[in-house]
Amino acid sequence: MRSSSKTYYEKLDHLRLFAATLVLLYHTWAAAGGPQATSNWLEQFVLLGNTGVTLFLVLSGFLFTVLVDGGNKAIVYPRFLANRALRIFPLLTVLFIGAMAVHQRDATVTGALSFLLFSNLGQSPLFQFSNALWTVAVECQFYVMFPFLIRFARRQGAGYLIGLAVFWIGWRTVIATLFGASFAPGDANYVYFTMLGRLDQFLIGMIAGLVHLKSPRLLRSPYVLGLAAIVALCCFHLMYATGSLWKNDPRCMPVSAIEALLWATLLLAYFQGQLQWPAPLSRALASLGQCSYSLYLLHIYVVLIIDEYGGWLHLVGDPGANAILNGLLLVWPASLLLSFFSYRLIEAPFLGLRTPYTIPRAAPEPEPATPAVVPASSATAPQRH
Repeated sequence: MRSSSKTYYEKLDHLRLFAATLVLLYHTWAAAGGPQATSNWLEQFVLLGNTGVTLFLVLSGFLFTVLVDGGNKAIVYPRFLANRALRIFPLLTVLFIGAMAVHQRDATVTGALSFLLFSNLGQSPLFQFSNALWTVAVECQFYVMFPFLIRFARRQGAGYLIGLAVFWIGWRTVIATLFGASFAPGDANYVYFTMLGRLDQFLIGMIAGLVHLKSPRLLRSPYVLGLAAIVALCCFHLMYATGSLWKNDPRCMPVSAIEALLWATLLLAYFQGQLQWPAPLSRALASLGQCSYSLYLLHIYVVLIIDEYGGWLHLVGDPGANAILNGLLLVWPASLLLSFFSYRLIEAPFLGLRTPYTIPRAAPEPEPATPAVVPASSATAPQRH
């Protein structure tokens, strides 16, 4: 993941590719004939493949925190938001044009205005054009808050983020207790698709970033990553077996935070660990990871085209394994090819327009009565994302 200050964390692009691939396999599963239930733990993990979204959110919180050195670099708020817009909106605009063309008869002005920032809310037919738009809206909502959150964390320490995450889990539980019954028993969308269920996952990513900055060798042991992966697989099996992840039940509201903690631990273990791929392979994986935003948003159209016109391959007798193989051998390569051109022709030119958005803090900041942002005119030192 290359920031505009040329800071580059190759391993994070590996993880972004992994997260996008998880979501791709999840969306391929049913279309390619995967069963609704399975006893195979690895297949269960694919059935929970929407957890790749959580990994993306944890990665965002982690990366931004590391890039601004835990708040020791002051954020120029307008430039930060401008960089985020240059990262998110070009490809999103391509989808918007397609959605407006397809739904020109039933689209509304309100739906069109909500497309770019609030597609996780409401029922506009425009939002049905892509089943991934809601995550972009959640990310954008987090971007608006991040500069303030990291400022408060710098002043009050990681305990502020921990306290806010615990408070948010409690608030989510209160909402589920009071209003969850107004939704169908299996309908947790009011949590899953909104910041109500996602803010603590961003916060956990930020906490992981602070942990890394303070203890960059904490999980360096080569055994930690393997142990963390085994523990995570066991926990995901329990979540699958109990149906507790994203269940419309007040008692299950903390489970999505546990999900984020698992990913944060794996992230730290991989990022800090001694596992190193051969250099050519690492660069290749990172290059594919740079296309992960396009891969995440566009793979569903490849799934739909294959389902409608191409047909699925019948490679093995087990339907679950066959669905996974179709995802890896058919959907993944075709989606990567589409994503490569999307990244090069649409994303990359706009990414080159990003400007530095941080400046070093010359001295400890005073305690302000209200949050302040750094004026754009005072920015001199480089940092992009």
